[in-house]
Amino acid sequence: MLLLLGCSSSSHTATKATPRPSSSATPSGGLDAGWILHADSAGGYAVAFPDAWVQAMSDSPTLIDDLAAIAAQQADLGGFFSPSFASSKTTGLALLAADPRTVPSGFTSNASVLRSDLGPAARAPDLEAITQGKLAALNKDSTITGTIDRRHVRLGGQDASRIAYVFKSGGKSVEVASYLLVVDLGKSRLEYELTIGSAIPDYALLFDKVAASFVLGSVKTRPGTPTAAPAPAPSPAGSLNPNGPGPRSPSP
Repeated sequence: MLLLLGCSSSSHTATKATPRPSSSATPSGGLDAGWILHADSAGGYAVAFPDAWVQAMSDSPTLIDDLAAIAAQQADLGGFFSPSFASSKTTGLALLAADPRTVPSGFTSNASVLRSDLGPAARAPDLEAITQGKLAALNKDSTITGTIDRRHVRLGGQDASRIAYVFKSGGKSVEVASYLLVVDLGKSRLEYELTIGSAIPDYALLFDKVAASFVLGSVKTRPGTPTAAPAPAPSPAGSLNPNGPGPRSPSP
């Protein structure tokens, strides 16, 4: 599932983000000053964002308080974060983060991590099948402009796919990069999807830094976590997508 968050209005002032879990894990290249690594021990990964971003994790014991703090600090983001996590058991949403400073621009820079259990590894789709399924869905999305770029990359020390494209949100061109990764844990196969969307001029540097910070840790299974179900891809234009940050493409 691909996610992109559009946010078109705000008279609020960005404030300090919610409390963040600490981690001893560190990306191989280290972190820039002003960036914080957020570790999801139950999800088996960690990823970093600038410290001005707000974020929440579905596995956090303080999720309710984190969502309330985000809503108090930035009403537009609060109205997006809460319903997104309310449906996280269906969508596989593990983490959602956004930059409140970009809300007044008409599109809020944001990122998400989805984690889905694809079932027994012997029968689950591999990375190529998942990538092709997402590309097929994106090719049907009329809001996407230009070429959809697919590349083989490394993410968290593993082979991964990177899908990059541009879509229109109101009058803005929004850049999107989605990184797809599969990991076999015992007899099960897990899918991770890191998606980042932004309309800022230096989006490429932001995307590279977030992706470079992603690391895998001790992956734990979470019983009952379903694979994201296929769903029609809604238009990303307009305001907040209650299912997460952009055009959605279902896992095959």
